[in-house]
Amino acid sequence: MINRQNKSNCEIFNLGSGNGVTVLEAIKAFEKVSGKTLNYTVGPRRSGDVVAIYANNDFAKSVLNWEIKYDLDDMMQTAWDWELKIKKEEDLIKAQNHVLN
Repeated sequence: MINRQNKSNCEIFNLGSGNGVTVLEAIKAFEKVSGKTLNYTVGPRRSGDVVAIYANNDFAKSVLNWEIKYDLDDMMQTAWDWELKIKKEEDLIKAQNHVLN
């Protein structure tokens, strides 16, 4: 059944911070939380590269009363923790398969 209060059958919400992050800022945040140094080279801007892009979260704020809770370091930390968890699970499965074979 369609909710007649909605403008359409679905709504799309951007849940970004509303602030852009440079690639270098993202790299530095990852290095900070992971303790790893990334190997990268800074080069010239490529033809077609956008100057800035970010999610405008005004709609989510106004309709859902949504507010951002986490900063870039927090987001990188949860992403890194997830990657470590996946790696640990993969290693465990490999070890179990080695024992079974």
